[in-house]
Amino acid sequence: MGFFEDLSDFVREHPGRAFGALIGFVAGIAILLFGFWKMILLFILAFAGYVIGKMLEGDGIGGNPFSRFFGKNRDDDDLGD
Repeated sequence: MGFFEDLSDFVREHPGRAFGALIGFVAGIAILLFGFWKMILLFILAFAGYVIGKMLEGDGIGGNPFSRFFGKNRDDDDLGD
């Protein structure tokens, strides 16, 4: 097997890890090119764009957008009461 075949197998088997590695790589290159504080500003503006887009789609701004990725139980809205 070649390198690209191994890489495509890895991406198929572990899409989350591959996406995270790609995001980390892009963020690292951007920090090297633009600097740390400009990258922080870019992430803040990108998140603001995400929130505005979500509002335009009619989903509102309620809820925690990170709970989808970092929540203990993604399907359960109960807070342990």
